[in-house]
Amino acid sequence: MKRAFFLPAAFLPAAVLAFVVAFSTQSLAQLTTGPASTYIVSVVSVELCSSSACGSPFLLGSGSKNFDIASAAVGSAIGSYASTSGLPQGRTFTHIRTKMSRILQIAGNGGQPPGVGADCITDGTAGTAAAGAVLTEGGAIAVSNLVVPNIGAFGGQPTAGQYAAQGITLIDGTTFQFLTALTSPFTVGTTPPNIDIAFQTATAVGAVNDGANDCRMFPQPPVVSLTIN
Repeated sequence: MKRAFFLPAAFLPAAVLAFVVAFSTQSLAQLTTGPASTYIVSVVSVELCSSSACGSPFLLGSGSKNFDIASAAVGSAIGSYASTSGLPQGRTFTHIRTKMSRILQIAGNGGQPPGVGADCITDGTAGTAAAGAVLTEGGAIAVSNLVVPNIGAFGGQPTAGQYAAQGITLIDGTTFQFLTALTSPFTVGTTPPNIDIAFQTATAVGAVNDGANDCRMFPQPPVVSLTIN
């Protein structure tokens, strides 16, 4: 059976985006990656927080909006959504919290894991939080809706502990929340900061042999570069 599943990542304010995939050692040894031509996330809100508890957060942006982080124009699109104007002077922020749809729209080629015999590609098949998505090997690439899985959806993984370690909270059947620390605390001065962000998706699609010489595909994170000045 060919399945796709996703252990999520989000807009992280760091030079390099770290990502934890809860696969067995055998599966990780077979991991191949490839480029995503489409990588769309639907953001519900973005907030800055002064602690990991995120009490009294500052809302940077709200309202459902799609961002294709494989697009060259995504930086300006995010900038128009998450405005830094109005940040309270003198307040120090340490974390960012993003609420997003659990559906990730992705099109790409995850390469050819050992034993599969063909490239693992997204083919337009929609997934579910409970069962992933059945995909084919080879053929034409199309956008697939991959869903952030339920806890324990795949043989007991992901676990609640794995999600908690990544700052992930499943809010309901359609949305999840991601909390992460800023690279360093930021104190608001008299001039609103500029935020420059860029993504690279050359290795943003992952695939492994599921043990039956079929594709088990999942998104890998983009490499993120973010500068606040």
